[in-house]
Amino acid sequence: MPGVPLAKTAKFAALFVICRGSDNTTETLGTDEAREILIANTDDAYGFPPYAELEAFLLAATGEDLRQLESSIITGALGSAPAFQLTSDRLNWAERIPDLIATPGDMIDLTGSPAETSTEWDTAMAEANPSR
Repeated sequence: MPGVPLAKTAKFAALFVICRGSDNTTETLGTDEAREILIANTDDAYGFPPYAELEAFLLAATGEDLRQLESSIITGALGSAPAFQLTSDRLNWAERIPDLIATPGDMIDLTGSPAETSTEWDTAMAEANPSR
């Protein structure tokens, strides 16, 4: 995108899983549950051609358990970052996520300085990381 700065590294700060549903909820996910959801999303892709054939080729070519490797990579990436599942019947996830990240107008601070956070974010962070 024009005008967007590029960076060589980034810090994974949080995961937001979006779901359609009849209720409008925000649930905190544990690392294991978040990983299972991400693996299930990957598995869904293998249902569309030609992914099933590519998976068989990759498994045969490497001789490694790629599912285990994928799970390990996801677990490492998630680390201790909070994970949330947002369910909506109005598909309004883009409107809800900023409220979980920071106060309006502040949004995500990409400079590395602490962002002013909302009460909902503080509560979710405390639940996700009880040792803080």
